[in-house]
Amino acid sequence: MVNQSHGCSAGYLIFVAPDNNTTAGFPYWRQPTYLQQRSYAYAGGPFIQMTYKNMGWEIGNFNRVMWHETGHIFWACDEYWDAPSLTGCTACTPCRLYGPRAVSNANCANPNASGGCQQHQACIMDRFDPVTYPSPYQIGLCNITRLQIGW
Repeated sequence: MVNQSHGCSAGYLIFVAPDNNTTAGFPYWRQPTYLQQRSYAYAGGPFIQMTYKNMGWEIGNFNRVMWHETGHIFWACDEYWDAPSLTGCTACTPCRLYGPRAVSNANCANPNASGGCQQHQACIMDRFDPVTYPSPYQIGLCNITRLQIGW
């Protein structure tokens, strides 16, 4: 239901599933282990799927993971690169050619990325390591993410 009293025209849902060490884990045990308990959102919405602990990020960082996944709801691309799981950004070209904006992903952290990367900046769409950034409020939107979400 849209909350028109606040001027909203749309919304999205966040589903939080139990972790795999419970009786109803999501997305069940998969091998290799880096495929387990990942959070995700569909670009443009309408929902985010998360677990309580978010693959080791733990409940204390739940907000960081939720903010990152919310970026995907508004069409932002991943800017991190995780070599073991081969996940994250792969190039500095647009990460998708559909949706409202086809903006380059020039803040891609993949060392093998091609297509005109800028000097990498901290961003909510990056990994935003809690050791480097102990306060989640130190993380903002880089210039590329701002373009991708339409700011």
